[in-house]
Amino acid sequence: MSGSRLLIQSLRGLLRERGITYRELAARLGVSEPTVKRDFSRGISLSAVSIRSAPCWRFPCRIW
Repeated sequence: MSGSRLLIQSLRGLLRERGITYRELAARLGVSEPTVKRDFSRGISLSAVSIRSAPCWRFPCRIW
């Protein structure tokens, strides 16, 4: 299994476990819901993860 596929499965599991919807995740990341859905369906790249989560590393916010 590729690294990105494993990452997606892990993220989906965490979202499901914590009851976080794609809509809520998109709002927390500051992107649109279709962007989140597209990333999960096409296979999100690690660069996209780092770019989209960068604001959360600089400022105290909680995605999970």
